[in-house]
Amino acid sequence: MAACVNCGANLSKNARFCSDCGAPQRGPGMLQPPTLAVAPEDAAEVCAIDWWRGYIRSEFYAVVIDAGGGHGEIGRSPSFSWWKAKPPPAGHAGARAAHDALVAKLVEAGWKTVGSNWHPWYAVRLRRPTMLRALAGGPDEPVGKPEPGPGTEPGSDTASS
Repeated sequence: MAACVNCGANLSKNARFCSDCGAPQRGPGMLQPPTLAVAPEDAAEVCAIDWWRGYIRSEFYAVVIDAGGGHGEIGRSPSFSWWKAKPPPAGHAGARAAHDALVAKLVEAGWKTVGSNWHPWYAVRLRRPTMLRALAGGPDEPVGKPEPGPGTEPGSDTASS
């Protein structure tokens, strides 16, 4: 028996999705995000988009793949109506709109698409320099210069109030 990577529910050894929460599972013999080696002089993050099927609705999600083969989710598309076991076709309007929304969110965060002939159609690969801010924000986001607040503009004297 195996445990769900999301909720810890007991699953069969080769389960691809959790029967309780619907989360995609990773394990031996299952599709894994590709491992990509990154040369230090060309240090960049690489991410891939994959498809997740729930009971009635589906989503696309973006996963960062590090040079050591590790990965972590950085974004999800809006959900769309698709419950079939096979991925949605490229012509499915809801799937295309959700996919385009996720790609636009990634591009806005500094990611750039790599190549153009992805198989399946939604499996877009993107990359960005490693020091850009994380899409989802949070603890991995590099700390930048804080935005000036009232009384913190250059030349203001906050002690004289």
